[in-house]
Amino acid sequence: MPHILVIDDSATMRLASRRPLEEAGFEVFEAADGGEGLAILRERPVDVVITDIFMPVKDGLETIREIRALYPGIRILAVSGKVTGALSYLEIAKKLGADQTLAKPVEGTTLIDTVQRLLEESRDSK
Repeated sequence: MPHILVIDDSATMRLASRRPLEEAGFEVFEAADGGEGLAILRERPVDVVITDIFMPVKDGLETIREIRALYPGIRILAVSGKVTGALSYLEIAKKLGADQTLAKPVEGTTLIDTVQRLLEESRDSK
């Protein structure tokens, strides 16, 4: 069973991601910011990290850089709900190491399809 880590400061957004992912057969862990997410990664391996960009404590861009440096094999999906500048921040996230980006709100089927593609890419690169 693939393991997914969802990092988002909004409990509502974490739940909106968690439900469809669990229904699709993934085991999901949650973190409210990048620091919490990195602590989870130190304790358990995951296959895909889904991270918001704008969060307090440790934002998504900083989190992406750290994950990429510490855990280069993990696939990263960056998401953002900010309308102003969201595309440019998602482009920056891609340049910092995100494998894929999506603008919020993300439909459950889109999220599942994207995660499955990331997992397939990970298997193909091994």
